[in-house]
Amino acid sequence: MRLPGASSPTTTSAQARLSQNTGLEAAPPSRGTLPAVSGFGWRHTFIEREWSDIRAFLGSVEWGEARPYPVSIVDSVIEQGAGDLLAVTTSMHDLIITPRPVGTPPLDVVVVRAPGSLRHHPVGTVLIEHLSVQGSNTAIERDANEALPLFWRFMRTEFGIQPPTAP
Repeated sequence: MRLPGASSPTTTSAQARLSQNTGLEAAPPSRGTLPAVSGFGWRHTFIEREWSDIRAFLGSVEWGEARPYPVSIVDSVIEQGAGDLLAVTTSMHDLIITPRPVGTPPLDVVVVRAPGSLRHHPVGTVLIEHLSVQGSNTAIERDANEALPLFWRFMRTEFGIQPPTAP
């Protein structure tokens, strides 16, 4: 952490505002990885929904693609039988996942940002974030065709949960 107001030649305006407002400095992003910031996890009540209900809901959305990655992720969780280990809810079309049993907030969650999410990412990409109660948040943006392996990587890394067969 740098002293408040200190800047480097590569400091962006968002990084400068973060430093000025909080005294914290975000590391500059590397390719495909967004800056890590200290987080406090998911602070809202987690209203768990059934994976099959989420699948039905996402199936009714007009995505403009043949098979959007949120649907592929939900299908994979159901097919792998991981719905017993992972709880899910949504924020609009974003998937918010945490291990079962669900505790009280704040919670560590992984958020799969849907196409058109309010948490913007370029068309044709997927953005998956780990919102951490302690430590730094992690956000990785990749090509949309890498969504499923990236999702399971987050499940393995953050929650120690992996599918019995490779996705």
